[in-house]
Amino acid sequence: MKKILILSALLIVCAMLSASVYSLTWTKSIEAFDGRNWIVYTATQPDTIAVEATAISTAKLTHVLPFDRKSYLWVNPEAATLDSAATKIDMYGGFSTDFALSVSNQTVTVTDGCILNDGTAIETDVKASCAVIEFDPDKTIADTANISYKLPKVPYVAFTVIPTTEFAAVSGDVIIFKLMIPPD
Repeated sequence: MKKILILSALLIVCAMLSASVYSLTWTKSIEAFDGRNWIVYTATQPDTIAVEATAISTAKLTHVLPFDRKSYLWVNPEAATLDSAATKIDMYGGFSTDFALSVSNQTVTVTDGCILNDGTAIETDVKASCAVIEFDPDKTIADTANISYKLPKVPYVAFTVIPTTEFAAVSGDVIIFKLMIPPD
């Protein structure tokens, strides 16, 4: 009986640990586009996205979003099939150096910040397609029909990708986010 109880407890713990959350870091590069050099931040999921994964979050970006010109966030630019159902993108802003996201399963906990899109995803579905989100400092309100947002004036931002259930298994490096900032 003891062996059955121990085995059952071990199986429950393993099941709880099987749901994984990927936390991505950003790399910075300069890329030529439209005859100009753009600052580009890329967050890539290396190797494979496991079927049991329940969320992807990014590390914070510090003081990079320009408040005087448009910038563009590409999500799933390679159109990898991430999920069989809707896969949403949320944006978070932070106000101190302690700003961080902690994701457990599909629950996001924010330290020293908040969700910036008021609970409505900045993009509701990137399960198998690319989305381009424009941050426009001249907007007065979000224009979700055209996927354009007023850029929030926060010193730190981070993003999450959360599927309806879990991700599809994807092999190879998958670029999840590509933030493009035009030159002055």
